[in-house]
Amino acid sequence: MHYLLLPIYSILPYAETLEVSQILLVASGVVPVYLIAKRLSFSQTFTYLLLLVYLLFPSLTTGHLYDYHENCFLAPMLLWLFYAVLIENKVLIVLFTILTLIIKEDATIYILSLGIYFLFQQSFNFNKSTKWTIAIVCLLLPSIYFVSVIHYLETVGTGAMTSRFANFMIGDQEGLKFAVMNALKNPVYTIASVFTYRKTIYLVTLLCSLGLLPLFQKHLINYVLLLPLLVINLLSDWPYQVDLFKQYHYGSSTLLFLLFMIAVYEMLKDQRKTLSLTAKRLLVFALIVSSGLQVRLVLPKIDKWQTYQENQVHYESIKTTLANIPATAKVASLSNYTTALADRHEVYDLFYHKNGEVDHELDYIVFEYNLLNNSSKEAKIVNRYMEQGYVSSELSSDFILILEKADQPLNQE
Repeated sequence: MHYLLLPIYSILPYAETLEVSQILLVASGVVPVYLIAKRLSFSQTFTYLLLLVYLLFPSLTTGHLYDYHENCFLAPMLLWLFYAVLIENKVLIVLFTILTLIIKEDATIYILSLGIYFLFQQSFNFNKSTKWTIAIVCLLLPSIYFVSVIHYLETVGTGAMTSRFANFMIGDQEGLKFAVMNALKNPVYTIASVFTYRKTIYLVTLLCSLGLLPLFQKHLINYVLLLPLLVINLLSDWPYQVDLFKQYHYGSSTLLFLLFMIAVYEMLKDQRKTLSLTAKRLLVFALIVSSGLQVRLVLPKIDKWQTYQENQVHYESIKTTLANIPATAKVASLSNYTTALADRHEVYDLFYHKNGEVDHELDYIVFEYNLLNNSSKEAKIVNRYMEQGYVSSELSSDFILILEKADQPLNQE
């Protein structure tokens, strides 16, 4: 999916291009949201309210304040897929299913959730041909794709990133099958894992941002759209899965937003005027909460811009230091600096590379002096490299520590 941005990036080859593209990609979801609202015969007032809530929904906006991530494609693609099924356009169903699947391997769970929902939902009437298309394209295809991709990753790589579910693995167990098996065998532990304090705050924040409407479903099958939220965000003990300033919410939050729209649709379809009034009030409530959270969460981040302005000489000196690392070098770096080092031959995130084991093929290790003595995983890794013969390079500055092999010649390019 990254290649869709290549024409723009080739003209503007900057990190800022990717950041802005991410914002625009997620914001482009207003187009399918508008078309879905029109298809469901929402009034103009309700349509505009829905569009505003989408644009202000915290978990779809706060992730922009971190790095660029391919997950940003999930929001518009899932919304377009939902619309494609609503209008029973088989070509578009196939197209947006494939586009969603190639974003990343775990996109399968979003497609499967939508497929199960559309096959068994009771809100819309589809012809037999459309149902067969849903069964094949949204259930069978993603299942085959997921198994194939996992097999490929295990064969030529290090396998799927199952460490996110390490809390459901015992001893030396590895793999999703153990995580699933242990979660089912220990339901009390599973429930306790979902409703920790931090995850509860996260869940309440999402639901209140949508006026609690995702909870008000006429049919039980609708709740299958909550499955990705449960699996991707709530079951894992990886803290960033429930951190609103990371990008792990685009897919699950989009399905939560669709549940929100479905709830409004069912309320408006009901003959009782009280339900229509309730829907409008809850929509306004959602808008107020989302707006308030934007102020509470996003505005404080302006401090980072101010910090940069006040310490611009310091940050520019870091860029200059990193620029001296040869372009042909293989580098492992603290994640803060991987973007600035992107033009090097090979760049690795120190946290993930080789699971922390020393890689003697690396030419340079980039770190910060003031972090050497803390207890972080990265600090331990850097000390391990120093024990294995890596020494401070002449390229280092007062702030940035650059390690190189003891016998490595200084060769700037």
